[in-house]
Order: sequence, then structure tokens, then C-alpha cells
Amino acid sequence: LRKYNMAERRRDAVGARADVTVSEELTVGMDVDLSAEDYPRSAIGLTDGRSLGVGVDLAYALTEQTQLQMFGRADRLRSRQVGSQQFAQPDWTARNKDGADVLGIGIKHSALKKKLDLGANLTFSRSRSNVTVDTGALDPSFPTTSTSLDSLRLYATYALTDSMWLTGSYWYEHYDAKDWKVDGVSPST
Repeated sequence: LRKYNMAERRRDAVGARADVTVSEELTVGMDVDLSAEDYPRSAIGLTDGRSLGVGVDLAYALTEQTQLQMFGRADRLRSRQVGSQQFAQPDWTARNKDGADVLGIGIKHSALKKKLDLGANLTFSRSRSNVTVDTGALDPSFPTTSTSLDSLRLYATYALTDSMWLTGSYWYEHYDAKDWKVDGVSPST
């Protein structure tokens, strides 16, 4: 059994990014990346994986002092692993399907030119994971694991000198997870 992050891996990856200046105020960026991984010497453990990621970002100058940014990203990952209940040859397989989506918006305003910047960022992130195991028996599937993270950040940056800045921020995050592997597990479990 080899840990996936320590096992011999062959990875093929390709990615592309395009940035387009639509107008003096608007810039749009798009990216995509694909990868395929194989673990040829792992008789038990992770054997292969595939991933696809797509992202879009947008920057818009509302005024000379105010900038708006928005972004979105979606990632999908699939992997396969084999295992052994008898500590011998592989006798079960599992397929993992993971997905993550992130959306965000931010605004930055120069309240005092080259002195005081004010800003806010709002981000929403969702992920889910499905694991299907084939042991040869009619075992039920594992429940879907999901997480959500909502984040709000307000900040101000003030230039004390040309080389020294003072930054203050308020950051609120709300995290929620539904994970059958740890839900209801306490230190004495």
C-alpha cells in the first residue's frame, strides 16, 4: 500500500489561460486545465485519477477610484483505488467523484488617493464527494459528503509612509460540513 502523495506517479497535464481587455474599464480572464494521473506501481491504493478545472474572472473599473472583481471556478476530480480485505491481492475497488465550486466578488475603493484603500470580499464555496465501493457484496453506497464555506472580509489599508502601511480587517466565515466519516464522532468514540 502506497500513500498517494508518496507513490510513483505519472501525470500528464495541460492548461490554457486567456485574458481579454474588452474595454478600458473591463478585463475578462478564462482558464481551463486537465490532468491524468497513473500510479503504475501501486498494487493496492490509488491507481489513477482525472481532473478538470474551469475558471472565469472579471475586473471592472466602476470609477477611477473603485474596482470591482468577480470570479468563479469549478473543479471536478475522479479517481479509482483498489484495496484488499485479506491483506493480499486486491479484492475491492472504489471510485471517487469530487467536485468544488467557488464564486466570489470583491470591491476596492481608493478613499484617499495613495493613502487609504477600503474594500470588501464575499466568497461562496461548495464541495461534494461521492465514493462508490465494489466489494462483490450488495453493500449500500456511502452517503455524499459535502462542505460549504461562506466568507465576508471588510478591510482598510492606510499608508503611513511610502514603505509602511497599516491594515485592519474584519473577517467572518461560516463553515458547514456533512461528513458521515466524522459526524457524531467525539474524543471518546
